[in-house]
Amino acid sequence: MGKDAPYVLVVGAGAVGTYFAARLWQAGARLAMLCRSDYEAVCKHGSFDIKSPHGDFKFIPEAIIKNPSECPVPPDFIIVSTKALPEIDVASLIRPAVHPKTSIVLLQNGIGFDEPLAAAFPGNELISGMTYIGVTRTAPGRIEHIDSGRVALGKFPRGISQNAQLLAGLFAKSSVPCEIHENILAKRWEKLVWNVPFNPISVLSRADTSAIMAHPASRELSRSLMEEVCSIAAVAGFPLQPGIVQKNLDYTAAMKPYKTSMLVDFENKRPMEIEAILGNPLRVAESHGLSVPNMRAIYALIQLLETGCRH
Repeated sequence: MGKDAPYVLVVGAGAVGTYFAARLWQAGARLAMLCRSDYEAVCKHGSFDIKSPHGDFKFIPEAIIKNPSECPVPPDFIIVSTKALPEIDVASLIRPAVHPKTSIVLLQNGIGFDEPLAAAFPGNELISGMTYIGVTRTAPGRIEHIDSGRVALGKFPRGISQNAQLLAGLFAKSSVPCEIHENILAKRWEKLVWNVPFNPISVLSRADTSAIMAHPASRELSRSLMEEVCSIAAVAGFPLQPGIVQKNLDYTAAMKPYKTSMLVDFENKRPMEIEAILGNPLRVAESHGLSVPNMRAIYALIQLLETGCRH
């Protein structure tokens, strides 16, 4: 594509952000990577090592920076793939790099963070997105892709835009399945059906997805949590498709054993996405007077565990 190719700044060079940035690079996009903890290691080699069942390769971004203000070109897209944590002020973080024609793309878990970002940048298009992938950062600048690897995108709060279609086309060019959705918020609730049970249960039990599915009690707890998520989504105005619970259970049973991102964060003493995945949906349930006892119990336990880790 050359100099006319879309210029993409990725903020959040962890496993997910780096993997999908690498695929956009393979499709011909120009990439700048905002690195923090990996900055020295990546600068030393000038590249990221990507290990994948689809073939290993080196990803060589056009720029490696430590601050958004250092982005050498006004970006067409800013992809935010940081952890969805209350302490990260995404609007303040990316503001130095946002230009009038920049589209902001959120590739994050959970719910409750699209609205504040849209309010912070009313003149910019916001594309909301989710990823479905098993991927881990094994060392600074090294990413291991384990399973899956697809993307869902949609204009926030509703609709389909040309820029979302452009991004989807780039992903498709590098063999990354990417769906465009008219109602992307419904897809966020749909992804929570998986995230709400498996992320916290994996931390509390120190188990991967295969072990959780193999144990009858944890499997049934996962089902109950999924059903509660569906109940919250329905009262929030996003009824999910019948059969989605069984579909997620079958998908998890068939996937390779996977250590969830929340468990990896816990083991590495990093903050976990508790509020985005559990706290925010619980507050939606409370606002509608809906009782979700399993979810509330899991939320209390994971909060207690995180509090103990911080002291």
